[in-house]
Amino acid sequence: MSVFLLVALTLAGAAAAAASNSHIATEFFITHASPGRRHLLVALSALSVAVLFVLMAWLFARAAFDEYQFGETTPGIGVPRWWYTMWFPPLALLVAWRAVRAWRHGIKASASGAEGERA
Repeated sequence: MSVFLLVALTLAGAAAAAASNSHIATEFFITHASPGRRHLLVALSALSVAVLFVLMAWLFARAAFDEYQFGETTPGIGVPRWWYTMWFPPLALLVAWRAVRAWRHGIKASASGAEGERA
């Protein structure tokens, strides 16, 4: 149960980071880049996060299906393990969706900012 909560909390934190576009590793490079390169780096970051978490969702779904198919149970309380694992694919897809959504929101914000500068 504690491992499930740890993974679920990590995925929730990743979803929050994806929504606010504040990944630790990419933020340094994005803030020090030129505006044109910044746009490319933000797109590359969002795409890589989305691809990674879609892949994780697929792997989590396979693991949950295997646990269901083979009837694995938890050692402590004896409930089916897939009860816990089945929540990971939707959470991983949520992170991917929020990364793409944050990227699209950034495109719209930069486009409206560019129009405001021209006026």
